[in-house]
Amino acid sequence: MVRFRKLRRFWESLSSIVPSEVKAQLAFFLGLIVGGVLSIIAFILLFSSFLFGALQALVAAGTLALAGVTSYVTIRDRREALARELADRVYVPMRKDALAWQNPESLPHSWTWDHLEGTTPYLTAKVPSDLRNLFESARSIDREISLYNKAIYDFIRSQSLGSKVQSSRTFVRIMKGNESMGDVDMTYLWRSGKTLEQWVADYMAQSYPLIKEWRLDLWTDVDAPGGTGTVQKLVGETKASIEYCDNLLKFLASKPEAITYQRRYKELAEVGAKAVERIGKELRKPVAPMSSSPAKEPGNPFG
Repeated sequence: MVRFRKLRRFWESLSSIVPSEVKAQLAFFLGLIVGGVLSIIAFILLFSSFLFGALQALVAAGTLALAGVTSYVTIRDRREALARELADRVYVPMRKDALAWQNPESLPHSWTWDHLEGTTPYLTAKVPSDLRNLFESARSIDREISLYNKAIYDFIRSQSLGSKVQSSRTFVRIMKGNESMGDVDMTYLWRSGKTLEQWVADYMAQSYPLIKEWRLDLWTDVDAPGGTGTVQKLVGETKASIEYCDNLLKFLASKPEAITYQRRYKELAEVGAKAVERIGKELRKPVAPMSSSPAKEPGNPFG
């Protein structure tokens, strides 16, 4: 109050010495300055409140963004850890089986899928449905093939050139000089759908690519002297081997069971090729590093 009185006296004294025309201008500019100062003060107060709210909003947004990134990284790590476990424990062993399905000289191995479904159902449930269908199809074909194994064995044995005992067989041996390069299994030959010459050429190209010439020996089991057991006897070479196999393949081609057996092997090979291609797509997906912990799924007995 005292300061206001002093300010009023100062203004009255100043008014007495300042001309009236200047006094009006001075009052105008003084009011303008005071109003400007008051406006600046009000702006600062309002802006500081707004700025504080904006900072709070930015902090909240940053917190949400950080939570979102953390959630994304966690989900990604979990997905990649699961992908690695699927690759190591499902796709790699099933790929080995699928490759074997394409080889008529290999025994089917679809029981791996049965084992996986029994021991790691929390993983097999994650396998894409189209790939699961391929595995299921292979298992069904494999089971049907197994029904014909004995019939095919009996058909081939019935065409043996030697002894008629149940265990006797006639087979072709691939020779280079006096060294055996391997035997031709008649069951494998029938499964392949190839002639003897085609089968042997492919076998030698894969197993002994540097050997360009060979001969074929035809062996059969004959009754041993004294009638106790059998012994192997050489009964012909390349020409005789080709004739025997041609006749055997024609005989098998006349048997519906043998035709179905061969057709199912071809179907299994086709399923195997599709499965290998499809598994390859899964194996190319990003996976967690080897040091990562396995993905934890409900029912996982490993943790």
